[in-house]
Amino acid sequence: MKYLLILCSVALLSACSSPKSGLGKIAELESQAYEQISDQYDEGQKDAAAGEKTITKGRKLIEEGRAEVREGDEKVYEGNEMVQSSRAQYARDTDYVSTPESPSEIQTSTDKLTGIGEEWEKGIGLVKKGNKLISSGNDKIDEGEAKIREGRSQVERGKSLMREAEAAYNTRKSNFRNYP
Repeated sequence: MKYLLILCSVALLSACSSPKSGLGKIAELESQAYEQISDQYDEGQKDAAAGEKTITKGRKLIEEGRAEVREGDEKVYEGNEMVQSSRAQYARDTDYVSTPESPSEIQTSTDKLTGIGEEWEKGIGLVKKGNKLISSGNDKIDEGEAKIREGRSQVERGKSLMREAEAAYNTRKSNFRNYP
């Protein structure tokens, strides 16, 4: 009897220490599968959220770019007005130039023409600044559009991962119900 008790104890101990089999192994595998599905779904959510942030950054860049283009257009317009006004003023003042009667008249004419030239130069400078702003704004718009495309791609990739995870979950869930 003593030997039978020892034999039963050894059998029980070896059965407890043996690798899982049957329902325990199935439960462990199912748990790992669900964990992988959960991880995939979480990764999809993170991708989609990151994509939304990228889209927001892209929209902001487009807004900034459009603002720069508007500001540049205003400067170009203002500069062109100054240039045209200076040209017209120069044409008027040089058409009616008469022979000066004194050195002070020459100085007055020179001062007037210098002022016209300075105004003309300011107009040209505004046009250049405006064109730089327009170029910079267009670059920001292009960059923003690229970010939006990138963000939409991230969102779609994330949604795809989430859909795949949901499909895998539903398949596992329906298969698990069909176990005997």
